[in-house]
Amino acid sequence: MSMNEDRVYYIYKDQFQKLRVDFVKLMDDIKSFLDAALSNGLLTYSHKESIMSERDSNDQKRRLHEILELYMSMNEDRVYYIYKDQFQKLRVDFVKLMDDIKSFLDAALSNGLLTYSHKDSIMSERDSNDQKRRLHEILELYMSMNDDQVYYIYKDQFQKLLVDFVKLMDDIKSFLDEALSNGLLTDSNKESIMSERDSNDQKRRLHEILGKKLPDGSRKFVSDLEKSNHKEILELLDDPSVYPMKFKPHGRVILINNVKFPVGSKYNEKLGSEKDVEGIRELFKAFNFDVQLYSNKTAEEMKRIIEKASQESTAREDCFVMFLMSHGVRGSIIGTDGKELSYSTINTILKESYELKDKPKLIYVNTCQAYFEKEDVAQYFNVADLHVTFATVPESFAYRSRKKGSLFIISLLKVYENNKSKCDISSLSVKINSQVSKECKEINMDQISSCYSTFKRKVILRATDSLFSFSH
Repeated sequence: MSMNEDRVYYIYKDQFQKLRVDFVKLMDDIKSFLDAALSNGLLTYSHKESIMSERDSNDQKRRLHEILELYMSMNEDRVYYIYKDQFQKLRVDFVKLMDDIKSFLDAALSNGLLTYSHKDSIMSERDSNDQKRRLHEILELYMSMNDDQVYYIYKDQFQKLLVDFVKLMDDIKSFLDEALSNGLLTDSNKESIMSERDSNDQKRRLHEILGKKLPDGSRKFVSDLEKSNHKEILELLDDPSVYPMKFKPHGRVILINNVKFPVGSKYNEKLGSEKDVEGIRELFKAFNFDVQLYSNKTAEEMKRIIEKASQESTAREDCFVMFLMSHGVRGSIIGTDGKELSYSTINTILKESYELKDKPKLIYVNTCQAYFEKEDVAQYFNVADLHVTFATVPESFAYRSRKKGSLFIISLLKVYENNKSKCDISSLSVKINSQVSKECKEINMDQISSCYSTFKRKVILRATDSLFSFSH
């Protein structure tokens, strides 16, 4: 009765997953489907943007299939789809309103959202607010998990693991089943692998094929390793000598650029800095960072921006980057109000940030350092896992071209661009110093950059945008 009103198709996820190849083949008008799905509310415009950002039509169809899986059996498995950035903004209110953490943890343990190791980690915090912050941080890992979680595994990193991969891939059949299920591998890939004469040759062939799928296939690869119980291989992917860069984006770049200062003040307008901003944006976008620009800020506004950024860093951000570009004196950066924000204050903000603990922090200071009140920069910065690069040395000026930008940023971009496939931040410091000196000699000036580091491991950034090129 009332069939027209109530009739539904009831499609299960596992049923839909098996149709992936045919779905891609038969979805011959994705635009019309998306229009209909937007019209009836099945998909959102953010879904459409995510789908259409894929590089070709088949990848767009695969992405559509992946998103649609979330809606299979919706009446049975209905969920709230909470996005990471949405949840991040609720951190303060979350801590305030989570008035019964014990009951929440019991429920989360009961339904499998959290594990007992999560609970131990949370309850080991020193007070209730820190427990809530730790809970919030862990829950972020589950926000939009299908969309956002990525292990970013590079080809050269994976190639080095051939011997261990062959040794530890003890159930190739299970792995292949998972890899076929989520589309990481194709049936022809499987046939090529299984045609090898013995199990070790099969594993070597699998390793060879997987290398061609990286880094783009990192998320699916990690999922397949987990589901086929090959966690020892996952552990190998973390190089103990390098800070891990697992997520995409790797984090945010806080770019503070002060250009305009009060008329009649001793600080001139910093003409040409727009070239610096353009180059930094392009470079760090290629390095898989989100760049957030803050222009013309007072000393107090800069302090609040840095405090907010350090508090909002999440467990799914690998690295923290900040550019400070303005006039500078006596161990301080100058705000547009002519007031000073000391490096010591910035150091305290970074040091007191629970969210930035154990993360690599890259700070680039493009200011003059005339009339420095302390000779040793280590007296300003003493935070662990920090690498600070200054445009110049104490009691010196940093030079800038109105047409090209500052000599320090020009030099930094040139060195990083020339090493964009493997940008080892610490080892490139000497090259930056040399390039700054070279740029200055061309205009008969004298400037040398300097750096200070408390890194315990290497930071290696890699440009994945092949369109990136130096434009200064």
